[in-house]
Amino acid sequence: ETGLRHAVLGVRSAAVIAAAKAMEIEQELAIKQTVTDGATHLIELDQRYGVSESASEIACNAGDMVRAAAGAVEQ
Repeated sequence: ETGLRHAVLGVRSAAVIAAAKAMEIEQELAIKQTVTDGATHLIELDQRYGVSESASEIACNAGDMVRAAAGAVEQ
């Protein structure tokens, strides 16, 4: 019986860890999607109005923001 309880506790612990990791991944994906949406909007504005930054600079900045956000989520 003790072995079974130990096994059940191990399975529960693994499930909690998996759920936490899944939530972390969902948060990271949500951040990436938000940054991507913002970058797409900025590129559209650049094409429409010719704002000061070029579309390629905006895309590079968006990539930097995604990496920074992903790093923040990992910490």
